[in-house]
Amino acid sequence: MKTENYKGFQATVKFEDDIFFGKLDIADLVTFECENESDIEKEFRAAVDDYLDFCESVGKGATKNSVA
Repeated sequence: MKTENYKGFQATVKFEDDIFFGKLDIADLVTFECENESDIEKEFRAAVDDYLDFCESVGKGATKNSVA
């Protein structure tokens, strides 16, 4: 298990069934996946940026690391 950090967000990454799978540690469900370990950071950052873009487009405040 590995933890990534970007723009104040964190994600936990696991390796299952030959896929790296990550989930942002927030109350909203935001996930990402990739086949190569070298792509984890890129996919994580893309997931964060997409989440922030979505929140802005719907007028919702982004939640950061609010999962207990």
